[in-house]
Amino acid sequence: MKVGLVGLGRMGAAIAQRLNERGCEIVAWDRNPKAREAQAKRGLRIVNNPHAVANAADVVLSIITEDKGAREIFAGPDGFLSADIKGKLFIEMSATQPMPHRE
Repeated sequence: MKVGLVGLGRMGAAIAQRLNERGCEIVAWDRNPKAREAQAKRGLRIVNNPHAVANAADVVLSIITEDKGAREIFAGPDGFLSADIKGKLFIEMSATQPMPHRE
């Protein structure tokens, strides 16, 4: 199974490492270049944006910490919704206000 992960902070990085250890193929992105670089060194496949994550994965986890970012990863020009998402499962685990999730 290909798992997409957006948000490679403390929690996202730990989840990515655990899934990788369990044999899942991980496709990941974070807007922080240092976070992307650190996870690439651990063997994760890093892509250019959330759109690429959604295209490459069967299941997509998003774990970010700000409302504006949650809107951007879903509805931005390179967001999840700009990809072909038919049949994909999205699991939203971000620590944000309820409104971005409702939108």
